[in-house]
Amino acid sequence: MVEHLKTYCDLILNNNGASRDMFNAPKELYPQLRALDPRDFEQAKRAEFMLVRGRFEHLVNPNRHEVISGTSVSEALKQLREVLDFYSGEGTHLDSRTFAFLREPELVEIVKRDYRELSLRLHPSHSWKSSVVLAGSILEAILYDVLSGPRNQANANSYVAGHSQYRRQGAIVDGHWTLQALIDTAIQLQILRLQDKDIIHQTLRDYRNFIHPAKEIRTQNSVGKNEAGLAMNALNVVIDHLQKTFTP
Repeated sequence: MVEHLKTYCDLILNNNGASRDMFNAPKELYPQLRALDPRDFEQAKRAEFMLVRGRFEHLVNPNRHEVISGTSVSEALKQLREVLDFYSGEGTHLDSRTFAFLREPELVEIVKRDYRELSLRLHPSHSWKSSVVLAGSILEAILYDVLSGPRNQANANSYVAGHSQYRRQGAIVDGHWTLQALIDTAIQLQILRLQDKDIIHQTLRDYRNFIHPAKEIRTQNSVGKNEAGLAMNALNVVIDHLQKTFTP
């Protein structure tokens, strides 16, 4: 996508901006700029990219009665073209998310793939409900791996077997545990912090259940920007905590 943006800028600027193309440029470019993550630019240029993106947002949504000049569009295109050369590649900022606390290689790849999609595609594109659903799915994969490992499997199974509401779900390796059971077991075994229990349940389990339209209708609630932001933050709290404290 970035190469396409560069080519587009070059075409407009090299043609000295035919008036129609020049004034259409901000509307064409801004949705694509919004999808780019500033953290995927070289560190020294991240703030500049955010300023450029804000400039394009203003060009698309100017103040009332404000007239956008061709010069202002041309300057914004030049600034954008320069900063795009410092793009490091999609998802490069996620290298710090190694998920080293996970055991199963195939599951690690799935979690990395889904976390990348959540962070770079769904959330930046304002796909709020999809963001919450995928965040909950990532948490489920993480907790399954952590609890089914040799360090925790026996204690996890013992905890669930002792609670009637979860007993029928069987052993964890059977793969039938609900996200609620995974969260409660991880809290009980002190893998997750008790202080995070309520926020994890609400933002990553309850909100995810809105994948069922009947529940969304019944509760008269919907998932929006704030709920998606809370889900993202809760997921990152879990990941940060496990990266610091858990060894498979």
